[in-house]
Amino acid sequence: MLGSKISKSISPVIQNKAFEKAGFAATYELLQVSEGKFSSVMRKMQSVDDVLGFNITAPYKETILPYVSKLDPQSKAIGAVNTVKFLRNGKMIGFNTDVEGIFASLSRLDAFQKREKCVILGAGGAARACVYAVLKSGFRSISILNRSSDRAEQVRAHFERQFPKARINVHSLVSEEFAREIQNANLLINAVTNPFPIAVDFSGAPKKLKLLDLGYKEPSSILIQARDAKIDSLDGLLMLVEQGAKSFEIWTGLEAPRRTMLLAAKRQIIK
Repeated sequence: MLGSKISKSISPVIQNKAFEKAGFAATYELLQVSEGKFSSVMRKMQSVDDVLGFNITAPYKETILPYVSKLDPQSKAIGAVNTVKFLRNGKMIGFNTDVEGIFASLSRLDAFQKREKCVILGAGGAARACVYAVLKSGFRSISILNRSSDRAEQVRAHFERQFPKARINVHSLVSEEFAREIQNANLLINAVTNPFPIAVDFSGAPKKLKLLDLGYKEPSSILIQARDAKIDSLDGLLMLVEQGAKSFEIWTGLEAPRRTMLLAAKRQIIK
């Protein structure tokens, strides 16, 4: 896995247990990449002949796009990649398996009964996958709250072209906007990494509101407060495992041992 600040990722434990269970001779390793080194790392990766592929995480899910020779339809629609498979001659194809993880999580949350309004916090690569998944599942309205309005506007413009009937609004990620936007929302997705940057108040949240927090290591402040407010909530562990399972299947052509992967993830979290 390529990314920044990934030393505590549990993905190697999950994937290596899956390789072991499947009897597949491969290992999964972490490669921390500083932004100034990204291009040279990609050139080196393309010259190595024993790499099946890799996951890519923040902040490079969009940076990777010019380096892949082909995008599958889903990653092209999202504008972000989290899984890469090597083809012949060092060429690469990009996928986005985050969507499968998001769908699995939202199904577990039973978040598809009312598909009216979703509030998404963040505008990075993971948030893009969330926007796509929510709109694809039929939500009519999305509000994107982000610290950088320019980046959020780019996300809005990208998806308005694909989903012209949906209402996509952009707001600043500040406490006042948060409190107002969740008042009539069915679903809240947090795609902002810890530490969570603002104070939140769920006193005006409707009873129907459900929260998916993509973090999986330690409960974020927003997840803790949501649970205290009796809001149906789910962390990002299931998403992590499901997107990893889909990546495993892309690389190996085998069915992923999901139960093994989920147990490995849970054991690693409680260590």
